[in-house]
Amino acid sequence: MPEESKGFWTTLPGVLTGFAAVIGAVTGLYVAMKPQTGPAQVTESSSVPTSGPAVTPTTRPRFHLIVGSSPTRGDAVAQARKLRADGHPSEVILSTTGVYAVTLGSYPTQREATSVLKRAKQSDDAPADAYVLPPERWKATVFP
Repeated sequence: MPEESKGFWTTLPGVLTGFAAVIGAVTGLYVAMKPQTGPAQVTESSSVPTSGPAVTPTTRPRFHLIVGSSPTRGDAVAQARKLRADGHPSEVILSTTGVYAVTLGSYPTQREATSVLKRAKQSDDAPADAYVLPPERWKATVFP
């Protein structure tokens, strides 16, 4: 009598493959059914040391005149403090790319921000690479 061959699904590799497929399907279903959340929100506990000022989300659109940036909050705050000592209403904002941007000021319209930028460059109050950052490109005010 000829020996009957076992099917793949009855062998150990077949059972393990089937088990992996079920785990993958359940995981995919969980991810698909999980409520969607937006990008990670910056909170005081997640990215700002408790010893410094809190991150302040803002609701009004503002155009920022950016004169410097830093990957670290401390360096950006130090730059902003120097500008404030010189009489500028400087802030530090967190951009959507995760960089801390130092402002020379913030303005309600792009036209006003661009006008101030032009004058600041002419009077050497702003570096040549300063620019206007629109509201959709930043997340929160970090300092002051």
